[in-house]
Amino acid sequence: MFTCKLLLFSATFLVVCESMFKEWNISSAILENYDNRLRPDFGIPTKPVEVDVNLVIGSVDRISEVNMDYTMTIYLRQYWRDQRLSFNYSGLYVLPMDGRMTEKLWLPDTYFTNDKDSYLQDVTVKNRMLRIFPQGSIIYGLRLSVTASCVYDLKKFPHDVQNCSLNLESYGYSRHDIMLKWKAPGKGCADGFQDVELPQFLVTDWDCKQKVVNFSSGVYDRLNLFIILERSVGYFVFQTYMPCVMTIPSEDIVAHRLAYSNKPVHFRYSPDLPRKSASSHRMQKHKCTCKHRYTASDCRTFSSKTRFHNQISSYEELSLVALIWSYIKKIDFPAGDKVIVIDRYSRIFFPSAFIMFNAVYWWYYVY
Repeated sequence: MFTCKLLLFSATFLVVCESMFKEWNISSAILENYDNRLRPDFGIPTKPVEVDVNLVIGSVDRISEVNMDYTMTIYLRQYWRDQRLSFNYSGLYVLPMDGRMTEKLWLPDTYFTNDKDSYLQDVTVKNRMLRIFPQGSIIYGLRLSVTASCVYDLKKFPHDVQNCSLNLESYGYSRHDIMLKWKAPGKGCADGFQDVELPQFLVTDWDCKQKVVNFSSGVYDRLNLFIILERSVGYFVFQTYMPCVMTIPSEDIVAHRLAYSNKPVHFRYSPDLPRKSASSHRMQKHKCTCKHRYTASDCRTFSSKTRFHNQISSYEELSLVALIWSYIKKIDFPAGDKVIVIDRYSRIFFPSAFIMFNAVYWWYYVY
């Protein structure tokens, strides 16, 4: 029994060693007279290297309107043919190589034209993949984190739709040396967007284009990946719209909001300020006097009127409030107390203005 196990282990070990020796022998043979400084088919002007590009989206990590950029983790795969690396060994259909072997081979110098900060993932080793096929076909894959610039149009925020792009191009080789193209047209050039989930955006569509750009150094192929990002309104409905709609303002709240809204931009609340204004202390005095001289109904009316006049007088120093109040004083209201008449008109004016504002707002931002 022990002898059988030993023979089986020995046979397995010999097969593994033979396979490793074969791969080492092939790699040594194909790299014997290989010069990685020259591109494939160098010296043939009419035969540029055709490099097919494919992207797999791992995740969309960050979208920043402040920095005007976005960050993605992508798998960049490039396909081309180098006849100098062709081999013919029976039973071997693909030669997987270690990522460090890329330093000995010629590689396309593809880069991102709108890149701001990108790097190659290196945990636990540098994330590079290299496959060589008998005909000399090569698959070269990289796992990258790319931060690319994107000019956001925020005129209709938070109902905006953004169009971002990721542009690829050869840095040193013109179109006469390298022809870049997408491996699959249309949406087939990038996979993984259907699984992307973002808190504030939805990836509604994406598309791939190809164009030729002219520079002083020559003509180059440029690959464009366009990403359509639509902001999710539901997030802002619960965070912004609903809290504003459900807020019930009172006279004191409106007055304080007017005060804060008309302060300079550098205004900062100080905790050393008193929590009650002078008008509040005067109101307490009026309430005490009212309790002994008037009925409860008269006291409430008197307190409301006094509070309103005190607030207006304290905010007449503000330019906007002073201007509005000066026009109100000039209006010839019907007979009766001016405060009560203004209150009656406001019951119709403010709801109507609110409805009109919402109609214009939602029509403009949605349509």
